[in-house]
Amino acid sequence: MLAAYFFIYQKVNSKSDSKTIWVPPKAKPSLPFGLGPAPEPVKPEDFEKTTYKDYEVKLLKENVQQLIMGGAMSYFMTLKFQIYISLVVQIVTMPLNLYENILFKKYIMGVTKKDDGSLLYGEVFTQPTVESLAAAERIRAAVAAKANGETAPAAEEEKSNLTPSVAKSAIDPTEPRVEVLSDEDEKKTSSKKGKKSTAAAAVKKEEKEDDTPSTESLNNID
Repeated sequence: MLAAYFFIYQKVNSKSDSKTIWVPPKAKPSLPFGLGPAPEPVKPEDFEKTTYKDYEVKLLKENVQQLIMGGAMSYFMTLKFQIYISLVVQIVTMPLNLYENILFKKYIMGVTKKDDGSLLYGEVFTQPTVESLAAAERIRAAVAAKANGETAPAAEEEKSNLTPSVAKSAIDPTEPRVEVLSDEDEKKTSSKKGKKSTAAAAVKKEEKEDDTPSTESLNNID
């Protein structure tokens, strides 16, 4: 395990990516079954300004510390109290944790994005603002809605007289919307427009006839 982390460390140093990024904070652990307070939304000042190299070295240090602490505690419990279950758990979970490690996926497996198409670290390349975070949240909500087969979440919210939220709807309620008509509706709309144009043409024709002097009136003038 340590050899794998050392190999990744060499990869990070050899690449030495000094591009500036803003990384969001890690999600705080929450209670199961929806217990506890709702997580607070991420604010622009919560983002950490760093580089790819510095951030990945920081992640490597955290992973190595967790590995050493977990292994040391398991070894101590096995040696002092003859509790072998913790050592067995560490032997099983260590390879699984390494496989799920984001740095292992990037530098060993060649993964560049998450399953939902977002960047690995959730990073942005410009200093985040409230507007940019709201736009990014709308995009994520739209991608999630498309993946779940929800074609018109904003329309459903409008029917129930709800204000679309950033997390549930990716469409701003103040933005104009385009309604797709069926073939039957288009035929009805076309027929209505045709009747209106026919009526308007008839009115214009009558007005024209009223303005044109008749033959009898011309003879009287003569």
